[in-house]
Amino acid sequence: MSEFYKSILLKNENVYFYFKKKDRYQKIPAVDILFVKAENNYTEVHLRNESKILCSKTIIEWVTEFQGSSFIRVHRSFIINLEAVNAINLTMSKLYIDKMEIPIGRTYRQILDQIFRFVK
Repeated sequence: MSEFYKSILLKNENVYFYFKKKDRYQKIPAVDILFVKAENNYTEVHLRNESKILCSKTIIEWVTEFQGSSFIRVHRSFIINLEAVNAINLTMSKLYIDKMEIPIGRTYRQILDQIFRFVK
């Protein structure tokens, strides 16, 4: 991984988000977020404990929220946490976070090529 992106990963350690659950807000560390998936005008935030939170933010709003962190958009419907990536299949244009297979959009492929050092 490039030095630039390694430095960004350190910034996630003390970042928290507060998600509304019924009548209160739950504090979730950014490092516990695996990825965000677009669902129409909502998004599903998938967490390390395998739970997910439905949120009224759009994927575009999350892109702005995550700017300067280890979260990057890899598809029109997905933003991922770089720290959570287990494997990447460039031939099939997919990456894997836990058991989830996430597509890599053509537009975003170049970004991944810059972030990860692929050893052949």
